[in-house]
Amino acid sequence: MHPPSQRNHTIGIVGLVWFLWCTSSAAFCVLDMQDFRDWSHYTWTDREIYIGAACYATCGLAGLILAITRLILPHFARRPQIGYGVAAPLLAVNVQPRFEDFYTLSAMAITRTAISKTIVTLLGGVVIFFLLEHPNLRHEGIPLRIGLIACGAVLLAKAAVPLLRILFARSRLWTRLRWSLYGRHREPRRYHVFEDGILVQGVTYHRAIPWYEVRYVHFFGNTIGLVGRGELITIPGEAIPSQDDANALIQLLDRKTAHSSYVAS
Repeated sequence: MHPPSQRNHTIGIVGLVWFLWCTSSAAFCVLDMQDFRDWSHYTWTDREIYIGAACYATCGLAGLILAITRLILPHFARRPQIGYGVAAPLLAVNVQPRFEDFYTLSAMAITRTAISKTIVTLLGGVVIFFLLEHPNLRHEGIPLRIGLIACGAVLLAKAAVPLLRILFARSRLWTRLRWSLYGRHREPRRYHVFEDGILVQGVTYHRAIPWYEVRYVHFFGNTIGLVGRGELITIPGEAIPSQDDANALIQLLDRKTAHSSYVAS
């Protein structure tokens, strides 16, 4: 069962909208075939309309699954127990952030996010083309090859934007500027590690981060980096009290998070 989180809520809403749009489109075409034929410049047989409606309905089921698993079922999940009032911590770590650790983890996070956005843009563009643009192009009498070339060029240009942006966002100059402008990145903090998540206690802020909000973990040098939603956590090996605590933390990360091993150059 997916845990309750802002990300899952957003995915569930998108899935619900997708399901309603696909199923309503399929229903309208089947219930009023003549109106659909009048709209199209091409001749559609009943069989072709039924096949098209079935394809739309099948695509809509994917959205329904997302709506159920990400929007409804998470409300029945157990809430994470993070905090001294509800659970005992496994360990606590005092950390003074270092720019080099922040720069390395930030660059990894930016690159991974850009790649994910590019993949989603390409896949989403292909789906939208065949479900939305292709019927309109066919209605206007535009050949499929011309439509593919035009839409493909626009899609590739849009997909390349996140990759181009990381050239600037990953730069040491931009990272240094972020490090200097936002004191939160530099202020000392204490990480309280619980079975269900990690409590970040800074000088000016506190934040509880469930493990399901930690997208992935990087190991670089002797430092453990965790990328959460809106939070970059770096834990140098020397800040961990003992080797037993380090082993316990690694075992916890193995159980709770998705690892992405990396050795900094």
